[in-house]
Amino acid sequence: MAEGAAIAAFFDGALSVECSDGWARPWRLRQEERELYGKSLSAMASCAALRLCLRTTGHSLELSAAVGKPEDVDEEALRRTAGPLEYELYVDGNFVASKLASDLEATERGHTVSFSDLGEGEKNLELWLPTCVPLDVYRISCGGEAAEPLKDDLRPVWLCYGSSITHGGPSAASPSCTWPAVSARACNLRLMNMGFGGECFLDQAVARAIRDAACDCLVLKVGINIQTMSALTARTFQPALLGFIQTVRDGHSKTPIMVVSPIWYGPLEEKAPLGMPGFMSLQEVRKSICQAVSTLQNLGDCNVFYRDGLDLLGKSDAHLLYDDLHPGPEGNIIMGHRFAEFEFGDRGRLLSGRFSSQQRPSYSLPEVVNEKLQGGYLVDMPGENRSGIMLQLREGKLVAFSQRSDWPPQLVHVRTPFVFLPRCPGVWGKVDGQSISFSNGATWTRFGLTK
Repeated sequence: MAEGAAIAAFFDGALSVECSDGWARPWRLRQEERELYGKSLSAMASCAALRLCLRTTGHSLELSAAVGKPEDVDEEALRRTAGPLEYELYVDGNFVASKLASDLEATERGHTVSFSDLGEGEKNLELWLPTCVPLDVYRISCGGEAAEPLKDDLRPVWLCYGSSITHGGPSAASPSCTWPAVSARACNLRLMNMGFGGECFLDQAVARAIRDAACDCLVLKVGINIQTMSALTARTFQPALLGFIQTVRDGHSKTPIMVVSPIWYGPLEEKAPLGMPGFMSLQEVRKSICQAVSTLQNLGDCNVFYRDGLDLLGKSDAHLLYDDLHPGPEGNIIMGHRFAEFEFGDRGRLLSGRFSSQQRPSYSLPEVVNEKLQGGYLVDMPGENRSGIMLQLREGKLVAFSQRSDWPPQLVHVRTPFVFLPRCPGVWGKVDGQSISFSNGATWTRFGLTK
């Protein structure tokens, strides 16, 4: 058993660990320097998109934790990304089980998740933690048997920087099935996920953190936040990217770096978000990234490479983007496999020979239940009158039509057994028979016939 600060040694993928009052909280940036990052980036860095790794002869694993409340971060940003508390356990690299904390709403209330029947003998356990909440871990126990950190884990470390598409999130995929997680598991790599939802802006403080992090290869998947938020122009974007890479190079002189441009996003492929001079379309962003990499190569850096994001998910894959921007479960798996084959396969430019298409792991995708969820529902909201809603498929996507004039039609995204409302960030539901219970206290109860 390990408790409190002793748990810090078990986190894999953390850049720092904050310890206090009997708990350990992993961070994906240096938590003691959070003032350098700003409150919104610090909020995303406090999210536990990483793993607990240990070796034990125990037959079970139990974890006691609570959703953390870090200081000096953007609490609203954390509220918007909140979702179900999912944990996924792998034993000796093989998936064993997924567990959901009992609390419907992700709050500071403590919870315990348990896994049993893990088999005889010594084994390596890898527990993937919820991706989009800060997590205070109080205790891990292996049924009375000793638990030791994996200090001799010789798998190469892959550091992957990016936006929410890299960070992952409850509506996109389960913790171990984000696209970098899929690639890492397929290639037997230790993933250091430095994706920060909505916060991939080439911050120099982040570049310094990456510079000082030990890793065997690097991926910088950049451009989408900068373009959609009009954060940089054609004049400022390329110099910012070049400076970011050069800062990283100060600590990784020969480490292979792959710079990946944005995947497909139809609405902004050919136009900028702002109709003002200097702002770029996604096509122009990709060209600028490619030019930046070519500049570094021409200056003698033979270990920096470019990968077009459209090779991972392009126009023909648009149906895999549940909100036209973010890949869902199937999109993450396809994207992860494609990247593994491109850059970790026989001709890979990062760590070649670690992925074989003949050994492609199989994945069971969640059942697609959009058609089954069609129909009418009674909506009960705390403190409000009962109303009605109809779920219908429109152009392959599930859309909710309310009888309330103040609730316009909106997309409903389903990742079985969860339901998400993209226009209501941080709100999610769980399907239970003929009803859907939501984290904000609302309940949708089916009536009438399925359409």
